[in-house]
Amino acid sequence: MREIYYYIVVPGFRTEQVSLITTLLDATNYSTLDIVGLYGKRWDVELDLRHLKTTLGMDVLRCKTPSMVRKEIYVYLLAYNLLRSLMWSAGTTYTTPPLRKSKARYPPPFN
Repeated sequence: MREIYYYIVVPGFRTEQVSLITTLLDATNYSTLDIVGLYGKRWDVELDLRHLKTTLGMDVLRCKTPSMVRKEIYVYLLAYNLLRSLMWSAGTTYTTPPLRKSKARYPPPFN
């Protein structure tokens, strides 16, 4: 096991030290910065899923059969991807990072 320590700096909040535990032991192939960057991307995916479920009302699926539930999920994903592509295009037009559009970004939880 390998333990990695890093700091999360968010303006207006206290700086927090976070530790990650990984089984990627080879520090030459898996640098600390790479692992921390991947963790940050994973956190963005978690936020996107939470945003998808709560904003689009997907926290409760209303269909009764498995095939209809799949279709319901596909419609939600289609709507979400259309919204995100619009946000992406607005971000590139006005040189604003797309993840900064209409979605709060919080640092990962601390244990």
